[in-house]
Amino acid sequence: MAGNRVLTPRTDQSHDLDDMSYARNAHYDSSKICLLGTREEVLDEITSWIHDRDARPVYVLSGGAGTGKSAIAHTIAHRFATLRRLGSSFCFARGQVDRDPGKLFSNIARDLADTDPAFRAALWNVVHKEKALRT
Repeated sequence: MAGNRVLTPRTDQSHDLDDMSYARNAHYDSSKICLLGTREEVLDEITSWIHDRDARPVYVLSGGAGTGKSAIAHTIAHRFATLRRLGSSFCFARGQVDRDPGKLFSNIARDLADTDPAFRAALWNVVHKEKALRT
């Protein structure tokens, strides 16, 4: 794991995606996870939702400022990274140019490409001739 991101060695260097837009510091931060034994009910609920193939595709976690939403998100990402089942994570931060919403989808795409050679090749086939799709 590098920078809280699980890395898998590339099997095909010809599919180089290094020039794609990527926010290197936007991943979850394991120092921001929930304290052990706290928020277990909601963490279990989210984990169950993740495993439920019939669940809705989006889970909305809402609440007032300071209620622990970010800690919950960091904890879930950490749990699944530890299990080597985290495809990607992206944490927004006001005022940090590298973590703006414009980089969300390119980050997800690059992260998934690092875990699956077939996805990497498919992504490369889409973006290699279109600089606008990479930047």
